[in-house]
Amino acid sequence: MARYQIPPDPRKPDSAPDHAHRVGGRETRSSPPWLWIGLGAIVTVLAIAVAVLWARLLLDIPAEEVEPTPTVIMRTAVPTSPPPTVTVAGGAPAEPSPEGGPAEEPVPTAEPTAVPPGGVAIGVSVRIVDTGVGLNLRAEPVVAADNILALVPDGTVLEVIGGPETDDDFTWWQLRMSDGTEGWGVEEFLQVP
Repeated sequence: MARYQIPPDPRKPDSAPDHAHRVGGRETRSSPPWLWIGLGAIVTVLAIAVAVLWARLLLDIPAEEVEPTPTVIMRTAVPTSPPPTVTVAGGAPAEPSPEGGPAEEPVPTAEPTAVPPGGVAIGVSVRIVDTGVGLNLRAEPVVAADNILALVPDGTVLEVIGGPETDDDFTWWQLRMSDGTEGWGVEEFLQVP
C-alpha cells in the first residue's frame, strides 16, 4: 500500500524548497541554476550591445559630437556704374541719326574723362556709408577671407589714393585711413562728402 506523505510546511525554514528532490531514499537540495542564469544575463547584455551598435550604424550618428565652425556671412551689394559716354573724333558726344544710331562711327578718345560731380576719384576724400557693419579694407582688390586688413565703421572719412580696379564684379578703390593704413574698398560703399 502506498504510504501517505505530509507535505512540508512553508512557514517553517527547515522545510524543503520546491527544487528539492529525493535521490536514493535521501532528500537533496539543489541550488538554483546559477550557471544558466549567468549565461542568460551575458547573452542578454551582448544582444543589447549589438542592437545599439546596429542602431548607430543605421542612423549614422557620429561617435563624437563636433561643434560646428561659425560661418561669417558678409552682406555685400553689387555696385552699379553709370553707362559709358560715347564720343566721336573731336571729343564731342555722338549725335543720334534719324534711324536712332550714331551718325558717325564712335572713336575712343585718349583724353581722360572728367569725374562726375560727387564721384569717387584719386585725391578725393570719401565717407564710408550704407554697409550696416562697416567696410572691409582689404590688402588686394579681391574678395577673400584672408585678405581683410581692417573693418572700417560707417561714417569714417578716408582718402582715395589709387584705383579704380575691377575684380569679383566690384569696382575697387585704394584708400588710406587717418592712421596711414592703406587698403582697397568697394566703390558702392564710398560717398564723396
